[in-house]
Amino acid sequence: MPMKRETGKDRWKRVPKDYFRTRDGLQRTRLRLSALACVLAIGWWAIGVDWTGKGASSTDVNSLRANHGELARVHTAWENRCDACHAPFAPIDGRPLLSSKSVPADQRKSDQLCMSCHAGPAHHKAQVEAEVKGCAECHRDHQGGDFSLVRLKDVECTSCHENMSAHMASGAKPAWGRMFENVSRFAEADKAHPAFRPEAATYAAGKPPVDKGRLKFNHALHMASGIVKDPKATPYTYGQIPIASERERYRKSAAPTAPVQLDCASCHVLDPGDASHPVNPAVATTTPPVRTPGAYYRPITFENNCRACHSLSFDPRMPDVEVPHGVQPDVVESSLRQTYAAQVLSDDPKLLSEVYTPKAPLPGKAPVETPARKKLDDAVAVALKSFFDDSPAEGGSNRKNNCNECHYFKKDEKAAKGLVEPTKVPEIWFTHAAFDHTAHRGVSCRECHSRSYPLEADGKTPTKDASTVATDVLIPNIDNCVQCHAPSKGWAGWFASSPASSTGGASFDCTECHRYHNGDNPLQGPGARAQDATADRTVAEFLSGIGGGTTSAPVEKAEKP
Repeated sequence: MPMKRETGKDRWKRVPKDYFRTRDGLQRTRLRLSALACVLAIGWWAIGVDWTGKGASSTDVNSLRANHGELARVHTAWENRCDACHAPFAPIDGRPLLSSKSVPADQRKSDQLCMSCHAGPAHHKAQVEAEVKGCAECHRDHQGGDFSLVRLKDVECTSCHENMSAHMASGAKPAWGRMFENVSRFAEADKAHPAFRPEAATYAAGKPPVDKGRLKFNHALHMASGIVKDPKATPYTYGQIPIASERERYRKSAAPTAPVQLDCASCHVLDPGDASHPVNPAVATTTPPVRTPGAYYRPITFENNCRACHSLSFDPRMPDVEVPHGVQPDVVESSLRQTYAAQVLSDDPKLLSEVYTPKAPLPGKAPVETPARKKLDDAVAVALKSFFDDSPAEGGSNRKNNCNECHYFKKDEKAAKGLVEPTKVPEIWFTHAAFDHTAHRGVSCRECHSRSYPLEADGKTPTKDASTVATDVLIPNIDNCVQCHAPSKGWAGWFASSPASSTGGASFDCTECHRYHNGDNPLQGPGARAQDATADRTVAEFLSGIGGGTTSAPVEKAEKP
């Protein structure tokens, strides 16, 4: 007899109507396990808390139980000392609970702990004080040992720089007397980033920038073979360099009769060790630094870079005697007079033993000059003319040691020969940015400064718009930088029949070129006093953390030389 088939109604009758009001065995077990896990977690945390207040030692394994994550490598000495950076019951970012505004900087306890080791000067005087973030709001730690605390996301910068006028203090003036354009990212398109505008140049609408410097220099001429404008003209050879000790520095392996051929490295040197040429201490006005970081080229100086060809000697009888550089004409005249006075006495020693009796002039007559004084005045006059006479010398070219060759003069009522204008050559062109030449040494100088060369890379084609005057600004613009510093594009892949041209791939975030703290002082680096610690401590105090421990409080920092 066939069995009766169960219907849906029969199944409905078997299911309790209030099944959802009670828990079955599985649900009760899950609830018990969850509660047990919470109890164990709280207990595990409780036994790791330092209830004594003495502080956990670096060897206490319990001190790691409340660690939010691994510290950056520069902070690993305080991996187990939370109180070194964290103030009790104070938010690390300086923001009160449920608030979008930071508390005043002088009230942030955590910031004071940070600056006890490394100070953080303000970003800019025009910033709104209420918008200044706490140290940890930008420099977020506990993200791993290899994490960089200074490579920040662009949003930390663009949150204000996308709309600069809305984030400036009332009545504050922009840097250098002008407002910088809004910035959203580093890109040439859509005016996302303003064009480079070094403060050492002037700008006019529709015209190229003009260098403010007051120094005459022709890049294309100095980079030409033989340093001549016309290739058919008689070239300047290595053997003609007046200072013999400087010839080898430039000649390298060329013959003495070969035309002088300078390159960028002839003047622009990153490290002092590369410029191992002698400097005459009698004429040198500055001593080269022992070592430089290499980001910026060493400043161009007359003694190190110009003196070899533009020697300031003035008499063939005294080839090693030169007038001082970097002084006004009256000092040059005084130096010449002292030198020739000694020369006159050397030529005629009897002048030292003779009794000098000045002759009384007749009324209306000029004093009678002695032969020695006349000889001295004539020698000084000839030397001064060689230095300051701006008329062309014989042959149609100015003398290489003539001051007018490189300098501008301005009239002065008290100085008959005028005054030399300051050269105003900047040590750093990008005052609000950072550029590291060592990171770019794998790229030819021509790629960024093509106008400095008289000929193209083929050595035959004249360079279009080659720089022949010092007023040219030879710094490239963004269109040159974005060839590398942009998202990678155009890669053809491993299996392409031929490699495709590609662009981009290098970092292009804000912190690649800009810094936040102390940005108005580009010459100040990590060693500047503005970034120094606020207190001196012993090693024990330093390792225990300024925020706690059993050691004594640090002493006020003494000023260092």
